[in-house]
Amino acid sequence: MNYLKKRKEYRKHFIENELINLEKESVVEDFLEFMKKTFNQDKDYYRIEFKEHNNDEENFVDYIYRVHLGFSKDLNNEYKKIRFKSEEKVKKIENQIIRVIKKISILGEKKSYEGKKLEFILDFNLGLLKKAEEKNNEEEWKNEAWSRSSWLEKITNWFMVELFDDMEFSAPEQDELYDWKHEINFQYASNLTSKKMFELKNNDKAEYLKELEQYIKANEITQEVINITRDNFFL
Repeated sequence: MNYLKKRKEYRKHFIENELINLEKESVVEDFLEFMKKTFNQDKDYYRIEFKEHNNDEENFVDYIYRVHLGFSKDLNNEYKKIRFKSEEKVKKIENQIIRVIKKISILGEKKSYEGKKLEFILDFNLGLLKKAEEKNNEEEWKNEAWSRSSWLEKITNWFMVELFDDMEFSAPEQDELYDWKHEINFQYASNLTSKKMFELKNNDKAEYLKELEQYIKANEITQEVINITRDNFFL
């Protein structure tokens, strides 16, 4: 079994099993124990290799960490940062949900533009919370820490950077500062409809929402919604 396959086997073991201490020495020791148990390659096997290839610029632990585990960053530091960010993200979204629910309860049963906007914000944040909670666990933290620490995956990770950060769309003040309904682009509609909707959305929000609903129902809904949402991420 080649180097990359053995590393892949250890990564699976590392993520699925509890390793309380993620400091370099502990991870290297765990790796060596796994190699001995799984592939019958004990510490002496790796020490011989180390002596053959080492240029005296690093010690044995650093060599295993860099060459066989493939880490160019401190795994433990990356893990701590990822865990903190993950836990904080869940807390922020939960606080936003509580805040929006309170605003909705104040409005009561009153059906208004403001109420519908808050319901949209609530649904959106509930979706964000579900995604954040799914990633808020030990295995996810360790898996991401491994990827971020690995020089082997550095290039791949650069291409996989998310274009949007969910938290940008979950800012606490978004329901007050961002008039999302006014951002809908009707360039695919007729000139008459575009002019009508533009005037309504600036002068009569309630009537604008009614006209928007009628517009969608009266047209080929699938294609029209696709056309409109193409330029409107929040839809």
